[in-house]
Amino acid sequence: MKLSFYTCIYMMSIVVFGQTLPETQVVDTRVNPGQFLIEILLPPPITEGSTYHNDKWLLGRINLKGGHFIDNTTFRYDIQNDLIEVKTKESIKVCDSWASESFVWFDPEKLDSVKFVNIRNYSVDGSGPLSGFFEILIKDSLSLFSRFELEIKEPTYFPTIDMGSHKKKIIKKEIFYLIEDMNAKILYPQLRKNLIYFGQHASDVKAYAKRERLQCRKRDEIIKIVNYYNSLNSSLR
Repeated sequence: MKLSFYTCIYMMSIVVFGQTLPETQVVDTRVNPGQFLIEILLPPPITEGSTYHNDKWLLGRINLKGGHFIDNTTFRYDIQNDLIEVKTKESIKVCDSWASESFVWFDPEKLDSVKFVNIRNYSVDGSGPLSGFFEILIKDSLSLFSRFELEIKEPTYFPTIDMGSHKKKIIKKEIFYLIEDMNAKILYPQLRKNLIYFGQHASDVKAYAKRERLQCRKRDEIIKIVNYYNSLNSSLR
């Protein structure tokens, strides 16, 4: 009985003592008593990647609407804002994509000219309205064009737990299109989904791709496949 009695007294003392303590919260980020806590702002995120098709200023020609053109000029194309930036002696000027029919620049790394045409001139299957420019990879009976889409990944850093990435990442994804009679058909990464585009030569293209271990995921592989198809077509002309 003594044990039970002392146990009851001990429990009652805890309850009474607990009720007399002021209510406090160990962690409450909403409270800054006396305004003593000062927020340390994080530095702006480092951006990894670029919104430009090519970061370098390249020499070339811009063909404008109405037969106008700007020749021997240095420029680059901003994918995100859909603008052609032209570098002059005084400043940088911009040209909206709607005002340009096409452009071409010389790429010193490829030692070749790279040509672009306005997407608005083409009917694109399976897509909503698109803006910007196609890069011409192959110009033939069945042409191959490409364009880039941007994927922006924001920083994932959480200072409270010191985890995540400080970097903002800009990723360029290349999308390929087969062009025939001003119609653009998107290419899938899996070859089997694209065989319908090769008509009577579908089985030959499939056999060639299998023999060469090609799919439709990389630029150089797709170029080989389309060039092979066009070689079969040219032999029938």
